[in-house]
Amino acid sequence: MSDNLSSTSPEGISPETAHYLNIEHSPRLTTTEIAKLWASYMQHTMLRCQLKYFQATTKSPIIRELESEMLDRIEKRIGIITGFLEMDSFPIPVGFSDNDINIDAPPLFSETFLLHFLSAELKTSLTFNSLNIGISTRPDVRDFYAACVESSIRLNTKVTDYMLSEGILSKPPTADFSAGIEFINKPSFLSGFIGEKRPLLAIELAHLYNNALSNDIGRILLIGFKQVAPSPEVQAYMDKGIKLCGDFIDTLSGKAMEDQINLSFTRDTDVTTSTISPFSEKLIMFTVTVLNTKAIGEYGVSIAASSRHDLAKTYAQMIVESGQFAEQGSKLMMKHGWLEEPPQVPNREALARKQH
Repeated sequence: MSDNLSSTSPEGISPETAHYLNIEHSPRLTTTEIAKLWASYMQHTMLRCQLKYFQATTKSPIIRELESEMLDRIEKRIGIITGFLEMDSFPIPVGFSDNDINIDAPPLFSETFLLHFLSAELKTSLTFNSLNIGISTRPDVRDFYAACVESSIRLNTKVTDYMLSEGILSKPPTADFSAGIEFINKPSFLSGFIGEKRPLLAIELAHLYNNALSNDIGRILLIGFKQVAPSPEVQAYMDKGIKLCGDFIDTLSGKAMEDQINLSFTRDTDVTTSTISPFSEKLIMFTVTVLNTKAIGEYGVSIAASSRHDLAKTYAQMIVESGQFAEQGSKLMMKHGWLEEPPQVPNREALARKQH
């Protein structure tokens, strides 16, 4: 299975798109499928803008080739999603376009950071497209998301292998674990608020690391966005996000350091001195919205994976603070007309009132 759409039919729909759409036999899209396709369209048009700019400012031929491959796949996926929505007579979102980027702007991030950005985006694609397969019912929609997963796996392998070869891949910590098999027989295994804490489980350490890494990547993005954002309002919002990411990194790293495990991330040099914005403030704010959504989801998964009560409480508090930060961002976007409304079911009460 592939998401390659190189040839097109006279109707402007490629043979593979026609396979996905299965026009004659596909029932209407479900609310879940519409919601996910809408969100995918918004995020893919955002990512298309970012990749166009990154590709224009990247000097390394290898990194530029990786960006080009990812951009090509994003373009094709946007075409397929558009086809799905059009065949269901659903309006195509505005999303983001070339009006939201300035490819002539100087580089804002180092090329090393761009690799970390690509790696993070591919992991997000794997996570969410896998989820989308499980909650979609139409075979053509499931086929589409399965193709997205397969192509993301291939590109993620290329990006990861290259980062390994260059010695720039952020790796989770290692530790010596007990060689024996034991069973838990003390309720204190779950504690963590008072008294002696047991050492971290491997799965708990994995989530501490992954969440700290995600916050570090987000922090660097926000430092760059603050540096180039024209309006004081957006700059102030980025500043809040930078502080929040820093606080979260300190909290998560502190939990690991209790077991003498270092989760240090220091890459401030990944932001250049450019003050010319490559992105519209609408795109900048939406990028932060996507980061918030992803982070809150990761914290929820981390709660489920963490047996120690203090870790669960930490993640719950991070969800609250991230939600408050996201709400502030949504209000700022609404104020400036940047927040596109997601698909919404009919308001039956309002429709009934119109009859009187």
